[in-house]
Formats: sequence, structure tokens, C-alpha cells
Amino acid sequence: MRTWLTRLRLSILVVFCVGIVGTLGCTKNPPAPSPDAKVDKDAKTSPIAKAPNTKDPVVKQPDVKQPEQKQDDVKQPVTPDKGIKDPNPPEGTGKDVIAKQLDPPMPTTEFTPKDLPTIAVKDPKKKDKDKDKEPKVAPKESPKDPKAFEFKEPEFVDGKSFKEWMADAKSTDPGKREAFYKHITLFGPTKGLEVMPIIVADLSRHPKVISVDLSVRVNGIMAISTIYKMLPMIKKTPDPDLHKKVVALYKQFLNDPQVIMKIRTMQGLPLIGYAALDNIEDVIKLTEERITWEVRKEAMECLFWLAMPDGKGSGPNEIALKAFRKPLLRSKIDNAPLETSYYVRQTAVEKLTILNQLVKRFPPELRSKAVLEDPSIHVRLTVLRAIMNFEKDIEDKERPLAVKALNGHLLWEKDDILKIWTHATIMTLTDINKAHMDPITKLLRESKQITVKMQALTVIASGGVKSKKFALDDVLAITKIDPVKEKEMAPLIGSAWVALVNMHHFDPILEKLKDKEPPIRIQALELIQMAGTTSKPFCLKPVVDMIHDKDTDVAEAAIVTLEYMNAFEAIPDLESLAKNAATPVTVKEAADDAAKGLRQRQLDGKKKEKDKN
Repeated sequence: MRTWLTRLRLSILVVFCVGIVGTLGCTKNPPAPSPDAKVDKDAKTSPIAKAPNTKDPVVKQPDVKQPEQKQDDVKQPVTPDKGIKDPNPPEGTGKDVIAKQLDPPMPTTEFTPKDLPTIAVKDPKKKDKDKDKEPKVAPKESPKDPKAFEFKEPEFVDGKSFKEWMADAKSTDPGKREAFYKHITLFGPTKGLEVMPIIVADLSRHPKVISVDLSVRVNGIMAISTIYKMLPMIKKTPDPDLHKKVVALYKQFLNDPQVIMKIRTMQGLPLIGYAALDNIEDVIKLTEERITWEVRKEAMECLFWLAMPDGKGSGPNEIALKAFRKPLLRSKIDNAPLETSYYVRQTAVEKLTILNQLVKRFPPELRSKAVLEDPSIHVRLTVLRAIMNFEKDIEDKERPLAVKALNGHLLWEKDDILKIWTHATIMTLTDINKAHMDPITKLLRESKQITVKMQALTVIASGGVKSKKFALDDVLAITKIDPVKEKEMAPLIGSAWVALVNMHHFDPILEKLKDKEPPIRIQALELIQMAGTTSKPFCLKPVVDMIHDKDTDVAEAAIVTLEYMNAFEAIPDLESLAKNAATPVTVKEAADDAAKGLRQRQLDGKKKEKDKN
């Protein structure tokens, strides 16, 4: 086993790159680097990579929180009260916003839409004439196929069998029926489909036949949503009549006076398939529900899925798009946002952006003064991220208009971090240039806030090689700060070294390979690893020399670095090291593994190129 990572963690006090100790690491079998993994990826069209705290987004199908539903959600019924004000969490300052993960992350232009789950309801009157003609061939299943999932039905859930739980299905005690709905879905989709008629029949009694307890209604609708979510596992569909009753039930509960009932219904509505579109008007109404901002926000989330293109050539639902635009409008009386909750406005911006990205259409609302000057820092940052996501897809006529609006916004914006990201957004739509990089480097030098400096370094690093001529001296100045004497500056120093890697300025890093402390040499190698194959022209020979380092941890780190670099030129050196009897065992094994891995990767690359030609 290799031990150099363990020693790396013990050397924090003497490292030159303290801020990245927790984020960097070498593995015995690093992923195969590719040209796509370059630090300065597509620099010609992507001068700035990401907005702050932006993750590679994955837009997921809506999830239903079941069955871990807390009883506190429903024990105190919420009744309509026109006097309720919208609770807005404190927003804090720009640096507070950056310090948090903004949720959910904005998507990239590579986003692939996932349409509503399709629940194909069978028509019992329609017979399959060709069914008998088709040869019955058992489908091939591979146990290694990650998509081949078979649900193993449990014998007991919470100490009770399915039969024992079913005894509570029609109990007059609402507490027992609530517990039944919470647990029954854990028996899986087959049993869930079996009990769905019982749940629907119970909830359908409300309110005309009997007033069904709120806890029962909430957990009942969540159970139905969960069952629909699981049906694709068994490739079964609900009975058509039952499906119609479910759709009607969701429509009824969307108009329930209880807030929790509205929210849980909207969370599950997209899961029932395209039939959910029958309720789109009810969801749109809830985007303006004044009882609480939480209902409006959840309505935005639900409406997003209902507004998706149908995959047949049509774009997003235009009526839904209007509903997303409405919260962003301003009052004609005091110019205040019509929507008082910044959470709702932020959600509206995010969903409006995604839906327009699907058809590669830039929403002009994003460059409007009303949206750019939103009173919430959260919303303004979200807007900047949204505009950056249209970097490649913004129409030619819209690009100069957006740039003009952003330049005007710079005169209004007071928050330093948002100023930095406004400059970054402009450079994303245009290119790295002195006019917008100089204000960023000035804040890097002069700001007293480390969070502001960190964001400045993030933008500089994202600019890659193009940032070098504008920011190199300022970044180098930060790397010369002593992290032992100024401990609070450690994260900033780490970010500066990362920026040097992105700018392909390796000279200071190569100097660290000569440091007498092994942990320092290891971290220098880790920085080179970050650059992947792009570091090879600058660092190949020094790294090859390091595989002979007297410290075995350093030698192993150098071997791993060669793998990250796709250093096929180093295969003979690695093979020679592996065959040398004087080589320590762990280093010998690492060298042998790396040589074999690189040679195989080289052969695969040649074969791929040959097949391509």
C-alpha cells in the first residue's frame, strides 16, 4: 500500500499550498486523462468557466420524500390566513452568499431534458393482434448491467409483514392508516400497485363523504406518488380507470386549503406522467398563491416539469413561461418586485433559464434592469450565472444587448463580489480583456476581504492562459505569502497556486520539486496533476527525474503524475525502474502498474484513431 497521501496530510504546517490540501489527491489508479480534461478547455470560446460555487449540474427528476415524512409536517393543520406575510430568510452580504452553496445549481448548455415520466396506461378494450405472431424470446440480461435492477421485496417492514400492515388499511383509526401509508411503499412497486386502489378510495371520500384526517391525506398522496415513481421498475401500469381517479385526486388536493397538502401534491404531480398536464392551470394559479411563499416556490418547481417540451418538436409551454416571468416584474407604484420572496424570484430565474436553454433561446428578461438590479444578492448572482450559461447559444442580436446591459449594471452594483462576477460574465460573452480584468486584479490587491480576493482568483484561474498577461504578477505576489505566519491567508495562497496551474505558469511549481521537504515536493506534483496532459510540454522531464527520488512517497507521486500526464514517453523509464533490483518494492509495483497502464492506453488511442480514419 502507498503511504505518501498519509504523510501529505501530516505536513500541513510546512506546505506552500495549504488551501488545496483537502481538495487535491493522488490515487493509485488515476482516471485516464483526455484532451477534454485540459485546464484551459476551449479557451477561444470559454474565457470564463463558471460562476462561484457552480457545480456541474444534473437536472434530476423530482423526488418525493417518502416514507420518512415527519409527523410535525401535518400535526398542526395550516389554515388560510390573509394576514400571513411572506417569511424571507436574511440574505446577508455578497460574501455570505458566496460562502454558501446556492441550491439548486444552474444547468449548463449541455443539459439534456428529461421529459415527464411516461406512465403508459393500457386500454383494456384494445387487443394486440400481433401478440401471438411474435416469437417469445427471453430477453438477455447481464448481471453487470447497472441498469438491470431487480427490487427484492422484503418479508417484513418495521417488524410487520405485508399482511399485518394490510390489517390497518381500512382502520377507522387515522393514526393506523397514516402509518400504513408511510410503510407500505417499502414493500416495493408490486405491492404498492396492489394497495393503490385502497389508498385512492380512502382519500376520495374527502370531503363529501367524510373529512379524512390531514395526516392521512398527506401521507396517502405521498404514497401514491412513490408508487408511480417505482412502477418503471416492474414495467407495469395502473388500471386506466384507477389512473383517471388519481389524476382527479391530484387536482382536488391542489386546491386543498391546507398548505402542506398543496405542497406534497405538487411534489408528486409530475410523477404521474403526461396526464399531469391536465392540472397545469391549477399549478399556474398556485404560482400566485398569497398564503405563503413556499407554495409559490413549490408551484414553480412543479410547473417547470409540466412546461417541458414534449420531444416532438414543440418548445416549452408558453403559458408556463409567462408564469415564470411574472415574479420578475416590478410594481409601477414603488418599483418594488411584485414577488416579495427572493426564493421564488430566484427559482423563477433558474427555471426560465433552463426552459429557454432547451430551445437555445436567450430570455431577454435576464438583461432587463428590473432583474439585474434585483434587491436580493442571491437573485442577482443567479442571473449572472444564467447569462453565462448562454455563452455559446445566445443569439447574435442579443449578445451586444446583454453586454451593454451588464456594462450599465456595473455602475449600479455595490457588492464587490458581484462586481467581479459581472466583469466575468461580460468576458464570458466577449473575451478576456484588460478593461474587465484590471478591476478584478485591483480588488485582488486592495480588498480587505479574503472572500473577495478568493473570488477574484477564481475568475482569473477560469480565464486560463488568457489571464496570464493581465494577472500573473498579482497572483505570484500571493504565492509568496508565508502561510505559517499568516494562517488566515492559507486558502487564498492555495487558490493562487491553482491559478498558476490554470495559466500554465509552471516555473514556481517546478522550483518546489527541489524543496528539501518531501510533502512540498508531493504537493508540487499534485499541482502538475491538476493540469493533466497540458502540463506535459512544461513538466515532463522534471517529473520523470522525480520517479528516482529517495523518498518513496515522492517517487510514487511522480509515477502517478506521469499517468495523469499521459506521458507515453516515460514508459521506458518506468519499465527500467520496475526491473531494477534496487528499487523499493512499493515503487517497483507502482512503476510496473503505470507502465502497463500507459502502454495499454497508448494502444487503445492508436486503435481508436485507426477506427476513426
